Amino acid sequence: MRILPTSSLKSLLVGLAFLSVAATAQAVPCTTLCYVSPGGLDTNDGDTPGTAKLTINAAIAAVSPGGTVEVAAGTYNEDVIVNKVVTLMGAGSATTTISGPIGGLDGATVRILASGVVVDGFTITRDGNNPVDWNNGALNFAGVGIQGQTVNAEIRNCVIAGNRSGIDINNSNGNNIHDNTIDNNHTGVILRNQTDNTTFVNNVVTNNR
Repeated sequence: MRILPTSSLKSLLVGLAFLSVAATAQAVPCTTLCYVSPGGLDTNDGDTPGTAKLTINAAIAAVSPGGTVEVAAGTYNEDVIVNKVVTLMGAGSATTTISGPIGGLDGATVRILASGVVVDGFTITRDGNNPVDWNNGALNFAGVGIQGQTVNAEIRNCVIAGNRSGIDINNSNGNNIHDNTIDNNHTGVILRNQTDNTTFVNNVVTNNR
């Protein structure tokens, strides 16, 4: 049996220890801040722009309540379901679009299901705004849908366009809608049932029926 010199044995042990650490190291998933990018993957940890997730919904599922989902410029074809207290931060309404697909997860492109949600810096629209699909019953009915007495949100710095209803607030109090452009929807904003203490300021509402 060949016995290694002491120096060689030490080098071997160090190398094995390094390989062991590298093999067991795992990416830490995002918690307080999750990144989303058109070039990302939902299997990524979302912890850095370089390891961003592909969909906003995947980032919402990963982030802790009270956290932020930072969305890079691009178009995201999904119905976004916001079921916890988070801030959705787009790269700006001129460059970051959420477009609800025909027959998607929900009838609203952005559905708010929790209190304290902030949506900032997006264009919010839907697929199917063409003569072929106008009568398709699977089209989204709203750009932003907020419903329920335990639900409220702040919608700011967004362009909400090309929807059946731009913003639909139903039986929900204390919402804050400000500094948006609500344009070219069938109905710009609809407030239904009890919508007390709604703040609606500094919005441009044009070209809606």
